[in-house]
Amino acid sequence: MELFEKILKTAVEGGASDVHLKVGTPVVFRINRELIAIECPHPTEEWMNKIVAHITPKHLEKKLEDEREIDFSYLLHGVGRFRTNLFQQRGQWCFAMRFVKTHVPSFEELGLLEQIKQIAESPRGIVLVAGSTGCGKSTTLAAMLEHINASFKKHIITLEDPIEYVFEDNQSVIEQREVGLDTISFHAALKHVLRQDPDIIMVGEMRDDISFEAAMSSADTG
Repeated sequence: MELFEKILKTAVEGGASDVHLKVGTPVVFRINRELIAIECPHPTEEWMNKIVAHITPKHLEKKLEDEREIDFSYLLHGVGRFRTNLFQQRGQWCFAMRFVKTHVPSFEELGLLEQIKQIAESPRGIVLVAGSTGCGKSTTLAAMLEHINASFKKHIITLEDPIEYVFEDNQSVIEQREVGLDTISFHAALKHVLRQDPDIIMVGEMRDDISFEAAMSSADTG
């Protein structure tokens, strides 16, 4: 684990957004959108198996065994949180890990338009945030929620897979639910969420028609 933790710490200190680990090849960082191989021992199959066994959340072990790929959030104390995708290629484990800053950025830090703040303050309706991988969807949503949290007394429920930014209650009360840990699926959570008296529901992903329809229905209900 010492080498694994050193790799992640080096990535954060070097400004990398992503870390890629693959058996028998160099460790690769993504820095300023460019893939850069770093100098360190190449991951072996035995080493990767040990890392998988050590950091896979207990509640996802069965899913990993059945599906051979999972998403989860990994926290390395003193370094940060990583949104982690664990998958296989040619029968061997691979990691794709994205660094998630623990600090929830403000609108000003992100340079977001004033209109985004106005949307966040809307009393009703549905807001869709879309874009390509790595364009800042999660960060934009986090900034919107933190603005509401700092400014309004609301009950906020988030449905995420996995949880990325962790919020602390300020003016609002926030409950963060992770698929696989706190609920079976986005659809299952959406079926029951209105009974939990939310003012705002944040759905991290809508992966199928059923979840999208459930989200639309929740918005229509008010």
